[in-house]
Amino acid sequence: MQSDDISSKPAHDPNDGPVTPPASAPRPRTVLQVLPALGPGGVERGTVDIAAGLIAAGWRAVVASAGGPLAVELERLGGRWRLALRLFSQMRKENVPPDTRTFATVIAACAHAGEVEQALKLLELAYE
Repeated sequence: MQSDDISSKPAHDPNDGPVTPPASAPRPRTVLQVLPALGPGGVERGTVDIAAGLIAAGWRAVVASAGGPLAVELERLGGRWRLALRLFSQMRKENVPPDTRTFATVIAACAHAGEVEQALKLLELAYE
């Protein structure tokens, strides 16, 4: 007896050719850079510069490190605005009223990432 359980079927038969994402959902290419910390050195500076270039070209830049002084620059490139919005939405769902500092932080995260329309929507919401 054969089972139709999908876990028993291979995810992809290599004879079918390469797997390509659907045209309706293009994914940006991603580059992962790994380094111990984002200190003041040349490698660290290069990591931030490469991430900025990748983002400007429409790619996704991921940096894995223990943090450091240059982490703030990476966040300004847009790395934290989605997280800030998710946390803000969760606060509202849980009926936790955002204060002025919360609005300022989320608006700044969006603005630094170039998400101006989202920042303006949040600003309007802050004045409601």
